[in-house]
Amino acid sequence: MEEMTAHVDELEQLSNKSAKLGGGISWRTIVDRLDKLSSDEIQVLTFDSIEDAREFYLCHSKMVGFGIRERDENKDRKGIVTYKRWVCNREGFRNSKWLNLVNRKKEAKRLTRVGCLATIIVQWNKDIQKFTIKRFNMDHNHQLANQEFVQFLRSHRSVNPADLEHAILMHGVGIRIPQIVDLQAYQAGGHNKMGYTEKDLRNAVDQFHRNALEVGDASQVLAYLDGRANGEPKFFYKYAVDVEKRLIRLFWTDSQSRLDYQCFGDVLVFDSTYRTNAYRKPLVILAGVNHHYVTTIFGCALIADETEDTYKWVLETFLEAMEKKAPISVVTDGDGAMRNAIKAVIPSARHRLCAWHLKRNVVTHTNKGFVLDFDVAMDMICSHEEFERRWHLLVEKHNLRDNQWVVDLYNKREKWAAAFLRGHFFAGMKSTQRSEQLNATAHKYLQFKMLLYPFAHRFELFLSKVRRNEHKE
Repeated sequence: MEEMTAHVDELEQLSNKSAKLGGGISWRTIVDRLDKLSSDEIQVLTFDSIEDAREFYLCHSKMVGFGIRERDENKDRKGIVTYKRWVCNREGFRNSKWLNLVNRKKEAKRLTRVGCLATIIVQWNKDIQKFTIKRFNMDHNHQLANQEFVQFLRSHRSVNPADLEHAILMHGVGIRIPQIVDLQAYQAGGHNKMGYTEKDLRNAVDQFHRNALEVGDASQVLAYLDGRANGEPKFFYKYAVDVEKRLIRLFWTDSQSRLDYQCFGDVLVFDSTYRTNAYRKPLVILAGVNHHYVTTIFGCALIADETEDTYKWVLETFLEAMEKKAPISVVTDGDGAMRNAIKAVIPSARHRLCAWHLKRNVVTHTNKGFVLDFDVAMDMICSHEEFERRWHLLVEKHNLRDNQWVVDLYNKREKWAAAFLRGHFFAGMKSTQRSEQLNATAHKYLQFKMLLYPFAHRFELFLSKVRRNEHKE
């Protein structure tokens, strides 16, 4: 009782003091007791701006246990808000047309609006140059939320700027949203103290990227690469568009990659990876090994399809960037379009098919016994004639002479059998495994659904990690 009396006396003193100054009470002076004020006590509060009034009602509703919605507003001739009304989020009723749908496909959402009359109306007061409360109703016709559940009310779920900036930085280096949320929850002392959910943070980060790409994703990434080229003389990029002016091919390489290729570009590993961007464009990584036998990247390309013409464009653009220096040897998987493109653009290069892909396909198209013998046949160091003799015995042994896949494999023997590849330089590489390892690492940085502009930024981070391994050696 004594505490209540002291509380009323304090309000009266503040009110009298404010009256002498020509205004009411600022809500920030009593922010810790907003849930204990009566309607009459709240009526004397004043606000410096609409944002100040909204912040008050948010704070009050959070402490009391309800959510709020904007209802309506008036503006003067200059477009400045002079009148604003907020209501309880359970104000009004759902439109009857949504309740009486015929042939409903999904079950109706539960009713949340129950005609609650709780509201606040603020209006600009010219005499004191502040917003005052014209009407305030704090009577709710529904149960209020306990404090542990207030965090799930939409109006009280917001990502504060500091957490959003932190999340954007972490997301920019490949950390996924669930892990970011767990970290921020740990720092806040629990998920219930964050004030937002994982979905809220995901939406906020997505909105940040959408705002950054208002002028167009393709235009942004080209502007970024152009800026790189202007600031780095040896930076090279080239792109192609279709008849509708859509970006369909994009290649780029920097000065370090071009220098590495001049030193270590005798053997080229040529492979593609998928699901690294929002458009499902395959990413082609052109790589090799350096004098430490560490993987080095010579360039990369984003392509719309995997046709022979597209791979020709990638190789021609790659050679253009590398001052027409062609590799001695190329290692790829068994893609026919890629194989034809290599033959057309760099016919002098010795082409080797990836041993790992071949072994995997052998398992699919033949029997277990042939798989074991094929490993031996692939690595046999012998004359061409001896290989032919042993191969035919192997096919007869496993009764595969009518197997079309085995026939096609034999026709490509010069690209995978050691008997035919002996004497050609491949820097110790028999497969595109290094490229596969790069792809696995790339997927940690280049997430699915990533747009091109952040993709290019993230690829630079991925490239710096690859180069750090070289520096370590």
